[in-house]
Amino acid sequence: MCKVTREIVKGSIEVYPIKDFGAIEIGLHKFHNNQEPIGTPSKIGRFMIIWENKNNNWKITRVVSLH
Repeated sequence: MCKVTREIVKGSIEVYPIKDFGAIEIGLHKFHNNQEPIGTPSKIGRFMIIWENKNNNWKITRVVSLH
């Protein structure tokens, strides 16, 4: 069992194309410590993922998590 679960905040995902490269995904997420009691509050953080599209194959090239 993993110790931490990541939850995307519903409705927070934004995706923008990057011409001749891929896309950037921006959104909000929360992390839950599975060792703590259910319902323990967690802070919301912002994240950004840079996607590269080569030959119709999508690959994550960079992930930035801001808390």
